[in-house]
Amino acid sequence: MQVWPVHIQRQLRKLSPSQAEAFGQLYSSTRRLEKWRGADRFAASDALERLLIDGRLTRNVDSQGDTLLDNLVDLQRNESIGKTYRRDLVGWTLAHVAFPKKSFDQVPEKGTCAPTVLFYDMALEAPAEFVRVVDDLASDKREVMLANGEVMKRAAGTLQNGSREGSPVERMLQASLMGFARPEDGYSLADDAFRQGENTGLLPEQVIRAVSALTGREARAEVIGLDALRQLVKATNGRAPVVIRWDDDPDGKHNYHMVMVTALSDQHVYYRNPWGRRMQDEQGQPIGRQVFKNGFERMELDRFEKRLEWAVVPADFEFVPQIEPEPRPAEPVLPARPEPPKGFFGRLWDSLFKPPAPPGDRVEP
Repeated sequence: MQVWPVHIQRQLRKLSPSQAEAFGQLYSSTRRLEKWRGADRFAASDALERLLIDGRLTRNVDSQGDTLLDNLVDLQRNESIGKTYRRDLVGWTLAHVAFPKKSFDQVPEKGTCAPTVLFYDMALEAPAEFVRVVDDLASDKREVMLANGEVMKRAAGTLQNGSREGSPVERMLQASLMGFARPEDGYSLADDAFRQGENTGLLPEQVIRAVSALTGREARAEVIGLDALRQLVKATNGRAPVVIRWDDDPDGKHNYHMVMVTALSDQHVYYRNPWGRRMQDEQGQPIGRQVFKNGFERMELDRFEKRLEWAVVPADFEFVPQIEPEPRPAEPVLPARPEPPKGFFGRLWDSLFKPPAPPGDRVEP
């Protein structure tokens, strides 16, 4: 019988008996499961405890009305997924929803920045929906009905791909959303290319299709400036997807890049680069960004503004025009003081208007 620490017992008492039992079974079946990325260790037991303590395990609900705990149990028991693949998926899915800032990144060297930002946002705010999408895509159905009712199919070769680059969850979700957003061309993760067309990225309208399908809410692409960006960041609680011109790559590939803007100060724009931890040892040349940990970076306001292309904006959000302050009136120009007269009248002028010398400097006659 599992003996729980006091802080876990306290949280379990808040659950229904069936929820507490489901948590115990899930915990027991994954207690030795762990995943590594670099020096970071993601233990399934740590992830489950974190999700239990912060309340997301039972309070976060997907678009179908099921809780995060329900969906994790379903994934763990989904026998249509091979046992080896399933264990790998469960471990990485727990890591991604419990520790997204450290664990969910863009597949290296692939142009999947937009899907990465969108699924990172889902892991942060809608982890139950994140797990539901993983579970259905990985099953023998090979497809999932998204929040707006559209169906996204699993990209071929992503779940069974033996590549060491990216987790199976990252590969499957990112490649599948690329194909969903641009279905007429078909996307290959291995080649990082669409079968039709030279452009390997997504157009604004294709990104908006993906956003609306994942969230079930309409959105629009809009060219904005820094004032509007400040409003958007506040409205999205520091989760504003924007596209910037990343570099001047002569072949045009991956020239534009989506990031998630989290805050603005008087001097910098702060954002998360979906490249994640693999960029934290670089200092952002040639575009002048400062790199922190786990993909978080900042760039000077004027540099960011020059590269800012467009943003994903909720369809019902309206920007408030910024009123320019009225210019201060110019200081009046005072006439020059006239020259004092000479002779007797000059001495009389000095006696009337010239300030006396400080006591210490006065010269006695």
